[in-house]
Amino acid sequence: HNRVARFLENQGYPLEALQISKDDEHRFELATQLGKLQMAADIIVNITKQPNQAIPPRGKWKQLGDVALEQGDFSLARRCYLEAKD
Repeated sequence: HNRVARFLENQGYPLEALQISKDDEHRFELATQLGKLQMAADIIVNITKQPNQAIPPRGKWKQLGDVALEQGDFSLARRCYLEAKD
């Protein structure tokens, strides 16, 4: 699925890529690009719950917070910055 998702993204179909991708990192990037900010936040939470997650995804929270702030979603931006400890 991930190869097909990357192919679709490269062909200009990011929404379709998001729908089939199984890679949370890739899904986060696509959701952020598409403005699906709540979905991106849910993906970060999912990443955090993975057993092999040694480092908290603070960079992702900060990135999402910046996008949320740009789009005027102040409550999500605040949550993201609190999660990022920024």
